Parts: sequence; C-alpha cells; structure tokens
Amino acid sequence: TVPAHYKFKIKQRGIADAEVTREKSGEICYTWEGNYLDQVKKEKNAPNMNDILPMVVLIPETFVFDVPGSFSTWQTYGSWESKLKEGMDVLPYSEQQTITRLLDGVSDTLEQVKVLYHYLQDHTRYINVSLETGGMKPFPATYVAEKKYGDCKALGNYFSTLLKYAGITAYYCNVEAGSVISPIDTAYPSMQFNHIISCIPLANDTLWVDCTSKMAFNYLGTFTQNRKAFLIDKSHSAFAQTPALQPNDVHTTRFMRIHVDEAGFTTVHAQNRYRGFAYEQLFYLNSEYATDAKDKVVRDAFIPNGYRMEDYALESEHRDSTFMHLRYTAVSEAPFDQYGSEMLIKMLPFPLTRYEKPGERNLPVQLNYPTCLTDTLVYRLPANFSLQTVPENFAMESEFGAYSISFWAEENGVHIVKKLTLNNGFIPVDKYEEFYTFYQHIYAFENTSYMLTRVTQTND
Repeated sequence: TVPAHYKFKIKQRGIADAEVTREKSGEICYTWEGNYLDQVKKEKNAPNMNDILPMVVLIPETFVFDVPGSFSTWQTYGSWESKLKEGMDVLPYSEQQTITRLLDGVSDTLEQVKVLYHYLQDHTRYINVSLETGGMKPFPATYVAEKKYGDCKALGNYFSTLLKYAGITAYYCNVEAGSVISPIDTAYPSMQFNHIISCIPLANDTLWVDCTSKMAFNYLGTFTQNRKAFLIDKSHSAFAQTPALQPNDVHTTRFMRIHVDEAGFTTVHAQNRYRGFAYEQLFYLNSEYATDAKDKVVRDAFIPNGYRMEDYALESEHRDSTFMHLRYTAVSEAPFDQYGSEMLIKMLPFPLTRYEKPGERNLPVQLNYPTCLTDTLVYRLPANFSLQTVPENFAMESEFGAYSISFWAEENGVHIVKKLTLNNGFIPVDKYEEFYTFYQHIYAFENTSYMLTRVTQTND
C-alpha cells in the first residue's frame, strides 16, 4: 500500500498481475497472490533460485540515498552513483610520493597498471565496512591510504585514484558476482549488483581487475567472469561484458605414474597443473590456510579416493601465474580385486558431478564456465602381468562438449590419455535427457575396470 503520488516500476515473473484498489485514505493497494504445491529441491548446477522462482520487485523511480537519485534510466542511475563518489578521489601527499617513486622509470602503461595493482595487493586487505551509507558509498581514497584496508567499493575507488594520479583512466564498475551467474535485467534500471571491480581501457586491450583479489593480475576468475558490468561515468555510464573464461583458461592437466605390485598395492606419483576454479581454490589454500588445514583439504579434495597421501608440494611459478602446481605421492594398501591368475585394476577417473536421472530432474542446468581436463596415466604393471586386452580408442562429441580416451601398451605397462571438455551454457529441461545421456557415457568410461592377466612362463 503506497500513497497515490508515489511513482515506481513493477517487475514480476511467474505470477498474475496485481489487483489494484484505492483505499479511503487515498492510498493505492496492490495485491499479488501466488502459490506452489511442491517444494523446489536443490539440483546440481541449477541456475540461481532467485532467477527461477515467482517474484515481484518494486523499483522506485526517484529516491534519496545520501544524495537524490533516479532509476528512470541507467544513465540517471550512473549519475547518482557518480555523485556518491564525488570528492573521494584525493590521495594524501605521502601516497602521491610513493606512487611517483614506484613508477619512476616505468613508461609502459600496462606495466604501470601492474605495478600499482601489485602495490594495492601488497599494502591493503579486504574488510567490509558498511557504516552509515557505506553499504553503497565508498570510503575515500585517503581512508584506505591511511588504514590500509577497505571493502570492494573503497578498494576499487582507491585503485582508480592511484591510476588517476598516474594519468591512467579507470572505471568503477558494478557487477553481480558469485559462483552462479545471475543475469542483469537491463529493462529495469535498478540496483542488481553486489560487487565492485575496475575496468582499465588501454590502447590495444582492456584490463579487468578485482581490487579485493590477491590472485594474478588481470584475472577475474570464476567469481566475476562472463557477466554484465555497469561502468560508472556520470551520464555516460554504460554496460560492458567481462571476459568469459575459455577452455584453455580452465585447462587442468594431470600426469600420474601408477605403479602396481604383484599383490595389487599401488603408488601414485602425480604432477598436476590446475587452472580455473581449482587454481583459485589452491591459490588461497596455499596463501591463507594453516599447514594442518591445508593438508586436510589437499588430502580430501585432490587425492584419489582410496589412496593415502604420503607427501605433497603446492606452488605457483610466479605471482601472476594463472595456474597452480600440485605434486604428490599417494599409496593404496587395499589390493585390487584378484581372480585366480587375474587382477582387476580401476582407472583413476576425472572428478565428475553426479547428475540426477532425467525423471528426477526439474530444473535447467547452468554451466557458468567451461570444463577442460586432460589426464595422462602411466601404469607400471608387475613383471609377470600384462593387460589382457588393450581397449580400443574412443572419442565422442556433441553440442555439450567432447570426450576422448586413447590406450597403448608398453613394456610392463599401459599408457592412457583422456580429455574432457564441457561447454559452458544453459541447458533447458527439455534437453536435459540428451545432456544426461552424453554425460553418462563419459561417466561409464571413467569408471571402467581393466583385467590384467598373469603371464605364464614356460621353460624350453
């Protein structure tokens, strides 16, 4: 119920139009009614529930938050947010001196941005400060320069100020960040964002950086990739698209030597390189976790099931590497199944999601970024065993991705190379059965066992 003179826009989905009545007081009452019979269950890789469930949103055309603003257009919204930031881009004299010293002798603009981003990373930390209007309004650059901390708004504003002092243009950008991409409804100018990042246009490239991140320079990662960002520039504010992660950006490679003895006991020596989400996990694991906690996560999340970790090493080549190396040794004391003179070994599988069967799935699948995995498995078999039959190579491809596996026998061993690519995108419910069939073929190959047979030696 609102006063008759209030002006606002209504956004609704999956629900009937409101019943509108006028009260005796002159106010207008809007009534929506909706219901559902079944609980909406969480399903693997489903879209954000807020993007699926029935909803009603009221958007005021005008408002006052610190300063007057309007949601009439995206440009009026951008003008309001620009006003919030006015006067926030001043550096203390001591900070100006520091920046001048850091950039002394650095003439390349890209290198200047990198130097200042590293300075930001090394001398500030993220703390959410939402005092008074701080939930929307950034704290001044002077505040961050003195305190050495701030939230995404404060750090974003501070970094833009550092660049401005160096004569480099940077845009303060709104984005809806998270592990699941939620689309921005551009037909309804409104606050649909939860994070601030920076966009720096250069002569031959555009850089995107998250000022709260300690990861590689110009790496947004799975948290903010491939979504609309609203660049704040007064009445010229506009949308741009953040870069989408490509298969090569997430390509994880694992090289594992697996030694099997006569009793079936195995030792795995792994040299793995992780990109994408796994890189992000391992980066923060390596830089922020205590040793005991780090050991537990590596053991539980990155060592194959059924194996005991003996040792590991986790490292990055340099601070702006977009991958992490994980080397480990693991053993299994549970022998493989043996049947008389034969032994059954199971291939080490990719870490795959177990999806619901088609009859049990009610929601679409949303893959927010691609998957790209390559495994090279080198099995060393006992001297008196050999692979009974070398399987045939196999490859399959569809609109959802591709999978291939190749085998070749070696002296006292077998070499397996397999690759999986899953395309990012939205899979509606009516295509889910087709996707599930494709995925189950991969799952079946990945969980296949192979028979070794004991070689009978004869004396001539």
